[in-house]
Formats: sequence, structure tokens, C-alpha cells
Amino acid sequence: MSNIANSSDTTTLQIDEMSSFSILENENYLLVGNSNQKMDIHVAQGKIAEIVDSTINCSLQLHLAPGANVKIISLKHKASNSRYEVFINGAGVDFDLNCISIATGDDNINIYCTVHHTEANSQSKQYIKCIGGDSSKTLFEGKIHILEGAGGTYAYQQNKNLMLTNDATILARPWLEIYADDVKCSHGSTTGMLSEDEIFYMRQRGISLKVAQKLQIEGFALEVAQGVSDPILRESICDTVFEIIENL
Repeated sequence: MSNIANSSDTTTLQIDEMSSFSILENENYLLVGNSNQKMDIHVAQGKIAEIVDSTINCSLQLHLAPGANVKIISLKHKASNSRYEVFINGAGVDFDLNCISIATGDDNINIYCTVHHTEANSQSKQYIKCIGGDSSKTLFEGKIHILEGAGGTYAYQQNKNLMLTNDATILARPWLEIYADDVKCSHGSTTGMLSEDEIFYMRQRGISLKVAQKLQIEGFALEVAQGVSDPILRESICDTVFEIIENL
């Protein structure tokens, strides 16, 4: 069964074969909260889990046993500070973090992710997309840490950023720390503005400038939000994204 242990500042979630903690059916776990949520998540051998994180401030520490397959889909908006630290503790682990952050006004959104590959023959992927509007500030700092003896690791990290104004600030710090041979790793970051060519194309077909801009922003953000496997939760997350973008 799945167990939750609470202390004064940390919640521990044990995800195992029974999935009894699941708020949704099957292997979906929904994390919600407003501030200072800390959680340790232990995923048993061979377990498949999808975690949807819509908290504002959170600190998640994940411990993945051999063969675990875990995906986190994260939506961040308003002022928030989120940390993910992942320990891949066996062969055959597959970990994905997919995050979309949307900062407006004078919001400050910080996202930190460190993935430790401690054993051989596992893989991890980090895909972070950030939108910066008004005078907001966004930071993504991601690290892939491959320890000695963790050969056969595949690790991928990609950060894509969309700036809506010249006053917005988006900082990206992707980096690798590798102490093993026979690994395949890549990382990268790109930042740009809305595509004038795409907006021109839509306006030539009778779409207003404002609608064309919002359609482009929605397309950028929904790539992550639509990755939620549960249809009811996916609709809820997408509706939240639409609402945020409508108020830009």
C-alpha cells in the first residue's frame, strides 16, 4: 500500500504496488497547496507513477528504485519557488520532468531541479518551458549529476523560454556534472519573443493581433499541460492555462 508520514515540515509519500494514496484512479498523483510544502516521494521497484504538481511553493525529493517509471508534470504561476531533487537508485529507471511556468506582473518564479544518477543504465529527461510577461522574473536552474559507476546513463535537459515584453527577465542555468564514462548527455536553452511571421500569417486570415498572440502563447504552453494522461485532470490543468493566458 501507499503510506503518508507527516512531520512538522515534511510529508513522505510511499508509492508502491497498491497505489492506495492515489487521489485519481490508476497511477496519477495530484499535489496541491499554497506554500512551503515539502514532500519525500519513494517509488518502489517497477512502479509506474505520474505526478501532477500544481503547488505554489514546494520542495520535492524523489527516490526511485530500479525499474521505476515516473513522470512529473508541473504548472507554475504567480510568485513561486519550486525545488525537485531526484535520486535514481537503480537500473531501468525512467524519469521525466515536464514543467510550464507563466510569470506575469512582478511575479518571481524560481525552478530548481537536480537529478542524481547513482547507478548504471537509467535515463532522465527535463523539459522546462517558461513564459515571462510584464516585469516578471523567472529562473530555471537544472543540474544533471552522474556519479562514478553510473555508466550507460542517458540524460537530457532542454529549456525553452518565451519573453512577452522587454521588461521581463528570464534566467537559465542548465549544467552537467559527470563522473562516469559511457554516458549520453545533452542540455540546452533557448529564449525568444513571439514569432512575427506566425502572427502575420494568422492576421492574413482575419485573426486579430491580440487573438493571434494568445494562440501562439497557448500553443507554447499547452504542449506541457496536454501531457497529463488523466483526461479530467488534463482538462482542468489546460483550463487553468487558458485562464492565465486570457488575463495576460
